[in-house]
Amino acid sequence: MIFPVQTDNGRYRHFGYKLGKYFHCGHDFDCNLNEIVRSVANGTVLFSSQNVSGFGGWRPSKKGGCIIIQHEYGKNKFVALYGHIETDLLQGEKVIAGEKIGKVHQYVSDGLKLPHLHFCINILMGIPKSKWGYVKKLKENGWIDPIKFIKGMRIAG
Repeated sequence: MIFPVQTDNGRYRHFGYKLGKYFHCGHDFDCNLNEIVRSVANGTVLFSSQNVSGFGGWRPSKKGGCIIIQHEYGKNKFVALYGHIETDLLQGEKVIAGEKIGKVHQYVSDGLKLPHLHFCINILMGIPKSKWGYVKKLKENGWIDPIKFIKGMRIAG
């Protein structure tokens, strides 16, 4: 298993960051605009759109790209959400580990350009629901720390 991007300067939100009554359900990889995003494992695209609220900027009205892939790694099955990306992949397409699935697009917050990849892992099957990358409950709804998960998979694999 591999990380979805090569760069992470560590300035953005990590898994579990609390914002009011909501928790950040993924890890924001602080990376470069147009950085290549790769599939972390073999899988099938469950959802792909360039028109998802909140994935273009801080305001929910700002639309951007999001892709959700059901992955398999050995006996493990999980769903990964890759947000703030441009992609040409369509629902039903197959991907392999390490394959380019898109690139990081611009994210704007109050005029600041903050390109990053919002990356989440959910161990419940199906398309996970989150409110712009935040949820009221993490583990109860299948959200797990994507960094720890990938590192664990690398050791196990």
